[in-house]
Amino acid sequence: MPDLPLPKPTIPTAAPPPPSIVPAKPPVVGVNPPSTPLDSAATVPSKPASPVIPASKVSPSDDDNQDSELPPPSALKATPAPSIQKPVDVKPAEMMKEMKPPAVVTALSSVSSNQIPAGNAREPIIAEKSSAQVRAQTPVLTRLGGSTLPGLGQQGVYPAAPGNLPPNAPLSPGATKNTPSPQPPLAAYPPKIAQTKRSPLRFLPIIVGGLALLLAVIFGASRLLGGSNTTPVAPSASVPPGAVGQDGQDNNLGNNGGTQQAAVTLEYWGLWEPSEVMETIFKEFESQNPGITVQYVSQSHRDYRERLQTAIASKTGPDLFRFHASWAPMLARELAPLPANVLTTTDFESAFYPVARAQLTINETIVGLPVMYDGLMLYYNKDIFQTAGIQPPKTWSELRTAAATLTIREGDQIKRAGVALGNVSNVEHFSDILALLMLQNGAKLESPNSPEGRDALLFYTNFLTQDKVWSDIMPSSTVAFARGDVAMMIAPSWRAFEIQAINPSLQFATSTVPQLANERLTWASYWAEGVNALSTKQDAAWKLLQYMSSNATQKKLYAAQAQVRSFGEPYSRKDLADELAAQPLVSPLLQDAPYARGWYMSSYTHDNGLNDQLIKYYADAVNAIITNKAIQEVLNTLSSGVQQVLTQYNLSSPTSQTAI
Repeated sequence: MPDLPLPKPTIPTAAPPPPSIVPAKPPVVGVNPPSTPLDSAATVPSKPASPVIPASKVSPSDDDNQDSELPPPSALKATPAPSIQKPVDVKPAEMMKEMKPPAVVTALSSVSSNQIPAGNAREPIIAEKSSAQVRAQTPVLTRLGGSTLPGLGQQGVYPAAPGNLPPNAPLSPGATKNTPSPQPPLAAYPPKIAQTKRSPLRFLPIIVGGLALLLAVIFGASRLLGGSNTTPVAPSASVPPGAVGQDGQDNNLGNNGGTQQAAVTLEYWGLWEPSEVMETIFKEFESQNPGITVQYVSQSHRDYRERLQTAIASKTGPDLFRFHASWAPMLARELAPLPANVLTTTDFESAFYPVARAQLTINETIVGLPVMYDGLMLYYNKDIFQTAGIQPPKTWSELRTAAATLTIREGDQIKRAGVALGNVSNVEHFSDILALLMLQNGAKLESPNSPEGRDALLFYTNFLTQDKVWSDIMPSSTVAFARGDVAMMIAPSWRAFEIQAINPSLQFATSTVPQLANERLTWASYWAEGVNALSTKQDAAWKLLQYMSSNATQKKLYAAQAQVRSFGEPYSRKDLADELAAQPLVSPLLQDAPYARGWYMSSYTHDNGLNDQLIKYYADAVNAIITNKAIQEVLNTLSSGVQQVLTQYNLSSPTSQTAI
């Protein structure tokens, strides 16, 4: 059907909104819950069922993990976020390529005769039959040079020599002060003071002894501290890029010319990976670097970011640690710069995806190395798709059509949902999905009060409010998908482990995320490894991370992880993408990785800070739209809250806000 001419967008006048209620301190959005058993007879809850945590994602001590319950939909109002320590200014070195010119948004009235037909429990509607109807049902969002995004409604348009003798008292040669002199009386001598000539060499034994003692103390201290440098680095010293040791070398840390240095024990704080998986890698590293021992401490995700910063500030923190890539602004004081003799900037950019270079940069200096990668993928039920005779959607328009086709209703109740999208309460990664949709539509996440931001929010909520292909009384998206209660969902790769644990017999597959325009744009959310800026063992720590991020070691790490689950963490290196081409559940993720961007809306980082505070404002905005709050009021409140959070983390400058 040819595109209809689109009238000039208009924004209807909304009735005066009711008084807003000031929300309390933004709670943490998205906490990994305990596993939910498969119970086909369970009553559908009114709030999201707790998602399941795979064994690989939860530390042994974290056995009481539960989701944070989101408040009911309420009016939005910006509230001051909690006061925190203000980090240093963060300016990413370079941003990814800007989006195409902002979208041109128009509204097209719904045609009552061309509504998306309701699903039928017995005869699912075929995609070809409803495609034209979906296109004609609601307003259209058009990007210049791109495709269309339907479904925006009528409102659519981120440290002492001996003292002299008494005067007038000369002594005879050889006499002392306490020995009587055999010489004539003192009166026979002229009144002259005797002077004793002292050689400057009389202090030589003291000087030599002092120097020897000082050298002994320095040598003993260096062995006790286990540092690799001859001169320890002061806690407040700033180590310039490329300065691994005081002489610019790695100081023979174990295998340089066969010289073995003093023993070094590295404390490494990790997340998600069990000790038995990591020990395989560490033993090989230790054998290649005699004198270096790695002590791996598997941490709980609860308050991890705060505990890490507190430990580093008190000089009891680990030498190296895992952190989420989006945390870099919050950890600006704690992260040591990557030395050039470990990996140059050029080598880093050649090895890893562009989003890693952008997110792991502080003050134009790289501060971490990624040893894994993750983002978003489209999950779909293979049996449902085969029965309906449709293919996995590649665009948002196709996804909307497929969702309507695959939804089955019994009266007003959804028996099987088409896709888990549209709200906050039971779509587990709503913030990542919404951020992706906004970026694809040309919106700025730091300034959502725009036509592009408005239309992305409306399009997202329309899956629930208009198309009705998802319900807030369904289980959480992962549980619903594992049970076969929803045909599609969008989530990171690690959710596959939960699905397999809940329903091992479920036939499902993954695909790349839907696109909106000709320019391909995807979403990244992954973890990296950093070195403690106050550690006295930075040389050895970087040596370990250099080893872990290498091509060969990532393969070994993946193989070790695959021994305890169906597959390991996806590779962070570009040159290893083809290694997983035969892994059907992971390959779509790596196909999207070169086009990924990220920001401070990554779910399930549990940072209780930058991500969680911004996600809370976006969650309130979605809830307000669902409850028919005036869209402009929603956008005003959202934009004000976002700017408030960014200012608190010293990210208010335009270059610091841009999605990277």
